[in-house]
Amino acid sequence: MRLAIPFVGDKLDAFSKNAKIAAVDIEKSELLKKSVKIDVPINADVKLFIKKFNKMIRDDLKNNNWLEWLMSCQELKKNNPTVTEMMEKNPIDLYYFMSRVSKLSNEENILVTDAGSNYYVGGQVFQFEKGQRELTSGTFAAMGLSIPLSIGAAVAKPKFQILAITGDGSLELNIQELKTISYYKLNIKLFVINNNGYLSMRSWQDNYFEGRRIGSDDTTGAEILNLKKVADAFDLDYEIIKNYKDIDQKLKKLTSKSGPLFVEVICDDKQNIIEPDKPIYE
Repeated sequence: MRLAIPFVGDKLDAFSKNAKIAAVDIEKSELLKKSVKIDVPINADVKLFIKKFNKMIRDDLKNNNWLEWLMSCQELKKNNPTVTEMMEKNPIDLYYFMSRVSKLSNEENILVTDAGSNYYVGGQVFQFEKGQRELTSGTFAAMGLSIPLSIGAAVAKPKFQILAITGDGSLELNIQELKTISYYKLNIKLFVINNNGYLSMRSWQDNYFEGRRIGSDDTTGAEILNLKKVADAFDLDYEIIKNYKDIDQKLKKLTSKSGPLFVEVICDDKQNIIEPDKPIYE
């Protein structure tokens, strides 16, 4: 991947000074740009590279025991949990909510995220311990993509239940496709995060423009839709989750039935997005 800013962030010094980064890219200029320092730039078609690399890995696994390294990684995860008890609060913390979606899903669920805070948080808390799959726009951070991605997944995998998460801002970019979901009665549970507008945009405006906000919440020109009326307009059953204590019970109930559902989740409009403060390895 191209180590884009939406993925690596702007704190490039958070990367370990002892780490060595190898990158494969068919476009040479991507390997030379001023961003994360690439120690081993490989200008090649990644498909051809992976074929040769997989063979090397298979040969290496036969000759090496990586158990010590795996145990070290597990210990780091144990000692540095992303979700803590402090997140069990109201208004709902997005990390806590999405961690419960992950925990209560299974191999017959496809998780979907698109842009902004749900994309960042999903990448940090989804565990995939039961064979779940995820569809996301990745570092493109494409607003509004959760709805069309979930429709495609529901059509391709009709026996699966799609758990799609989008923001109250991203919802508006493909809002017309809610009718596609209701008309075809697709097995999609769409969780719309109500955090009073564009949380990630407010964060960028606060961090990089000294808090000069525009078009990111009710007071700056981006009034939030009445989500219940939106669900009604597109003939979708509506539910709301506004207390963290109800999350598990409601998720179990809502996912026990097949068919489409529009779920509003009232989340903290001052949600903190966890960023790397320092290298894990010194």
